[in-house]
Amino acid sequence: MPLTVLVSCAMDLVWRIPAFPRPGQSIAEAKFQRFPGGKGANQAVQAARLGAEVTAIGCVGDDEFGKVILDILRQDGVDAVGVRVVPGVSTATAGIYVEASGQNTICIDLGANRCVTETDVTTHMPAANENLVLSQLEIPAEATLAAAQRGRLCLNPAPAAPIADEIWARTWLFVPNQTEAGFYVQAPVRHLEEAREAARQLLARGPQHVVITMGDQGAYWQNRAGEEFFAPAPKVDAVDTVAAGDSFCAALAVSLDQGNDFPVALSYAVRVASLSVTRSGAMPSLPYRHEIGAN
Repeated sequence: MPLTVLVSCAMDLVWRIPAFPRPGQSIAEAKFQRFPGGKGANQAVQAARLGAEVTAIGCVGDDEFGKVILDILRQDGVDAVGVRVVPGVSTATAGIYVEASGQNTICIDLGANRCVTETDVTTHMPAANENLVLSQLEIPAEATLAAAQRGRLCLNPAPAAPIADEIWARTWLFVPNQTEAGFYVQAPVRHLEEAREAARQLLARGPQHVVITMGDQGAYWQNRAGEEFFAPAPKVDAVDTVAAGDSFCAALAVSLDQGNDFPVALSYAVRVASLSVTRSGAMPSLPYRHEIGAN
């Protein structure tokens, strides 16, 4: 079935540094690179590279960054007719600092992502169906709610922010990382037992399923029936964790859309995301189906 992604689009401005600077410290050893990205755009491209039929809905500015991102979406086979170019508005940018271990910090100017509306969604998702729709919190809540009313919402709550009760109630699958899960349950989520308790609390808010990504530990799933599964991550030499969560979310959605159950889909998504962290950049790091093997 077609997979719809509400695409937040951004140009990633990346500085590679030996270590994160302390307040007031300047680092002269930084190396700068520029990559197209944005959580939603990354997810759309990853899903397409894994063989899914993907429709993107979102906004970019009428600038060079927007053109570059649109071109890449189309080159990867994403149907980008639903990505609107907004005159006089800048495409979003993300300032990303990656230290030697591959960990990162990110600051975002949402730019044209703030312009995505309910009308953008209803125009390209005119009727309710059972298809999966991926969204994040880099676009307005009204667009996410409109999508949730028309498909099975897989919500990646990044960056973490308060979520309206109606969106909680209409979320089919909730996919936070450890930090985001901790934000919503107001408690640390450092290991499996804490992930299990966090998932239980998150399910009580409305979702049918919760998956918590746990970095190099793996990922944990629990549903409202009490079923659960943990998929450990393989050991890899991490170069850059930017877009690893996006890679995971897209792979999970693609595998579920193909009819696989959660344990199978979770294991597949962990494999895909683990390969992505061995490469630099956001979209350039996203694997293709032939690199992964069987789902």
